[in-house]
Amino acid sequence: MKQTIATTPEQSARLKACGVDPKTADMCWRKDIIFPNKQVLTIKEPYWDEDIPAWSLSALLSLLPKEINGHHLEMVHDEDGWYVGYYFDVYSKSFAPELIDSLYQLLCWTLERKPKTEEKCID
Repeated sequence: MKQTIATTPEQSARLKACGVDPKTADMCWRKDIIFPNKQVLTIKEPYWDEDIPAWSLSALLSLLPKEINGHHLEMVHDEDGWYVGYYFDVYSKSFAPELIDSLYQLLCWTLERKPKTEEKCID
């Protein structure tokens, strides 16, 4: 089973499109110096223009509301993966085999529902 510790470049692009400030990212994807067609995940500093911001589990958790409409953020793991959400029976939840993917999906869900004047960030 693959273990992911930060958002992918594609997920990061979507978060930026949703209005998440890249300064809240704690990691970044950077072109590999030896193999320019590959990217490496590094800590954020120093941050170069061509770097792609990446958010770790803790960074995603800090961006998620702790509570929505009186329902607290909950995370449940079973043999299939991670359920993350607010009041699973009625309100919202996301599921993914990896915790980071489930948190990412839930963050996108919350960002889509914020009042905004720009276009929706969710496909």
